[in-house]
Amino acid sequence: MTVAYVPAMPKPPSRTTKSGAPSPEDWQFCDAMLPKVSRTFALSIMALPSSMRAAVRLAYLLCRAVDTIEDDAVVKGAARERLYDEFDRLMANDERDPSDFESMCAEVELGKGTDDQILCEGAGSIFRCFRSLDPKQRAAIRPHVEEMSRGMREFTRRADAVGKLRLRDLEELERYCYFVAGTVGKLLTALFELEVPGLPSHILTPLRARAVSFGLGLQIVNIVKDVAEDHMRGDCFLPEQLAEGEGITLDTILLPENREAGLRVVRAVCARAREHLQSAEEYTLLWPAEEAESVRLFCVVPLVLALATLREVEEGDTTLRPGQKPKISRDAVMQIWADAQHAVKRNDNLRWMIGFYAGGAYLGSERYPEPARERLSSLPPPTDGRRERIIATASDGDGGAPTRIGGGGSSKRETDDDIAKVRQFGGKVLVTGAAGHLGANVVHRLLDEGRDVRVLLRQGSNNEAMDHLDVERMYGDLRDTPSVRDAVRGVETIFHCAAKVSTLQGNRAHKREIFECNVVGTRNLLREAGDANVERIVVTGSFGATGYDIDDPTQAAVEDMPFYPFNTHLPYARSKHHQEHEVLKAVVNGQDVVICTSTAILGPHDYKPSRMGRTMMDYTHGKLRAYIPGGFPFVAASDLVDGHIRALERGRSGQKYTIATAYLTLDDIMDLWEDVTGVPRPKMKLPPRVMHGLANVSSFVLTNFFPKVPQRFTPDAVRILRMHRRADISKAREELGYQPSDIRDAIVAAYDDFARRGLVPKRPRRADDPPASVQRSNAATSRRVSAA
Repeated sequence: MTVAYVPAMPKPPSRTTKSGAPSPEDWQFCDAMLPKVSRTFALSIMALPSSMRAAVRLAYLLCRAVDTIEDDAVVKGAARERLYDEFDRLMANDERDPSDFESMCAEVELGKGTDDQILCEGAGSIFRCFRSLDPKQRAAIRPHVEEMSRGMREFTRRADAVGKLRLRDLEELERYCYFVAGTVGKLLTALFELEVPGLPSHILTPLRARAVSFGLGLQIVNIVKDVAEDHMRGDCFLPEQLAEGEGITLDTILLPENREAGLRVVRAVCARAREHLQSAEEYTLLWPAEEAESVRLFCVVPLVLALATLREVEEGDTTLRPGQKPKISRDAVMQIWADAQHAVKRNDNLRWMIGFYAGGAYLGSERYPEPARERLSSLPPPTDGRRERIIATASDGDGGAPTRIGGGGSSKRETDDDIAKVRQFGGKVLVTGAAGHLGANVVHRLLDEGRDVRVLLRQGSNNEAMDHLDVERMYGDLRDTPSVRDAVRGVETIFHCAAKVSTLQGNRAHKREIFECNVVGTRNLLREAGDANVERIVVTGSFGATGYDIDDPTQAAVEDMPFYPFNTHLPYARSKHHQEHEVLKAVVNGQDVVICTSTAILGPHDYKPSRMGRTMMDYTHGKLRAYIPGGFPFVAASDLVDGHIRALERGRSGQKYTIATAYLTLDDIMDLWEDVTGVPRPKMKLPPRVMHGLANVSSFVLTNFFPKVPQRFTPDAVRILRMHRRADISKAREELGYQPSDIRDAIVAAYDDFARRGLVPKRPRRADDPPASVQRSNAATSRRVSAA
């Protein structure tokens, strides 16, 4: 497209010295040129603190200068090579005089008729200002601009050889965009790291991994937006292979009869752009909301502009029409800027804003950006999982080491190779519910592995399980947002084991407490963890929240069986079902959360104690006069902890994994307890109907007259035991590599721990009783959970 020539603005004269300091006119030139060559970038830079603006502005102008060399349709061959050579020399040598480069640009009229011509003919100002930057900032900028120049030179050589630039497939398009824009993502990240020092590795590593996609996503949107304009000057950056698949060529893509086929090509490229923009969203959200608010604002404005533009490309009528271009209005740009001011302070607001401009809105938060509050739309359909791809970089000119781009979490099933990968975590880990049965076992395992552990405890609760342990203690309540915020700050991962457990139906206040602890508390934790950029969270689920065959509850239940809401359920089970919904909402909003579902736990460090722990102690002291029929899946505490660790390292985000060791009837339990304790089992086994009646009577009496007395067999506990539910652990076996141990080991460990604390007599040793880890009882082994 022909552009009217704009007379060059007066530029500062080139210095005769090779290393002169920049003059005020040099700085004025750079300040004036940025909005001329990129209004959007100039707008975003205003979000940055003054300590960063100059470096980012100059980095962009340097990239724009080399991009002008690559983009000029007239200057080709040897003339273009000389410009690349001189630009590269100036980047490598801060003592070199830039006046020769200015003269060369003026001689060939590089970027003729555009603001880029003014920029290149005054490039000496850019280099002088660049050389005055802090050495660390120069070191952050230089290698990425040099890599951009090398990569662009490679592609312009190809274009000059055949008269036009053509890219074979999507992978080659990405490689081209890597040099043009992926290097910019790396450059900006290097500068941002200087401004926000001391980021922990669990944030810094994924940030760097997504930096390339931040640049690629924006560049691919520019390509699909400018197809018609580029085509008019002989260029087309769409992949030839996609066009051939639609039965057209890139040379004829603008013909009216090829419009539908051409649009399908464009949409295929748009899909790839969305993959990178999703990583760009993750990149933006990874920057801490408080320490890096300005960085988030800088990133989100071009990201949202790209998403809004992409929507125009896909849904508007101007794509592939000569003389027209998909674009958003200036008013929309200003509205995006205004919305961003409010949104960057919280992750949920930021996700909502991004989702809105992408074509819908992320629901689930009532704290929307103020200007956008009335513009609520519908949730956009989920995008497919992104693939990892390799794009070669030209680290030494003609080739080099590969750079991984893309990646990130996905709600869809990954490949077997991906599932097998073990993620490594070494930062601080938070354990909620650490004083409880499971939480205490998790803490002991983490300490054995040398991990830095923080625990969240309730003031005034029984926290004996944490006595004498080398952990960081924080006190608070999951229902209290400020204390949760303090607890998650600075941690890399979280094991959320806390829950209000009860086998009682209870009164209204009881039910509300369960809901607030298990549902609202989980919601608070996930929300604050998202704002704190916690890398991964494992939430302990309950087998009671897993659905089952309503016609035959004895069929082994798998994780995805629906929860039938019209059956009788404990308030606790209902709350854990709703807890899973909070997890899924967090995953939809981009958090990495896994559910590890517990069955009935047996094992040591049971300080409260649990219902099974109390029953075991009563049995040992002869207080258990009778028992009932029934059965349930049980899990060794060590197995459940192992499942949690494996879920952290191997689990898929948004998935749940059931962990169980053995299905045991109450007769099996009596056999094992008699074997371990040496105490004979009760002689009376009550029929189910009798026990059900007694449970109702005793529960009524204890609830109303002795509310502080623990209830051993409640009516609902009897009902659940009579269902004989079983758990299918196939998913945990196959995806996590989980293998159940021997349930007798767990009972021995539980009893020995009670004995150590003086709660039961020391366990009698038999001559033929070797360590359980060496020899396992045949009876218990035969009762292992099968992977149905």
